[in-house]
Amino acid sequence: MDRKRTFALRSTAEYKTLETEFAEMAAKGWLIDKINPFSCEYRKAKKRNLRFCVDLPPQISGLDYPHNETANDYRALCEDAGWAFVCASGQLQVFSAEDESIAPLHTDPELERRILTDIFVKRE
Repeated sequence: MDRKRTFALRSTAEYKTLETEFAEMAAKGWLIDKINPFSCEYRKAKKRNLRFCVDLPPQISGLDYPHNETANDYRALCEDAGWAFVCASGQLQVFSAEDESIAPLHTDPELERRILTDIFVKRE
C-alpha cells in the first residue's frame, strides 16, 4: 500500500493543527500529497523530519485554485523564503521545509491574527 487517506471534519479555525499532523506523518514515512476540506491523502516515502506551514493567504480566494497567477506569485514568494510548495485546496496552501533555520511565513502574530479573523468571519 503506497497511499493512505484520512478523513476529518474540521473547522477553518483548526487548519494550523494540520502542520503537526503532516510533520508526524512525515516522520512515519507518509508525505501529504493532496488535501481537501474533508480528507488528506498521503503517499509512502522515506521517513523525514519536516516542518510544515499551512497558510490561508487573504490575497488568494477559494476560486483561485489550483494555479492562477495570484496563487503562483504567492507560492514563488514562499519558495524564495525557503519553503517548498506541497499542495493546495482553494485558499489553503501547504508548504514544507527541512531546514530548521528557515523563518516562518508569518512573523507578526498580531497581523496574522487580524488576517485570519477576517478570513474566519467570511468562511464560518
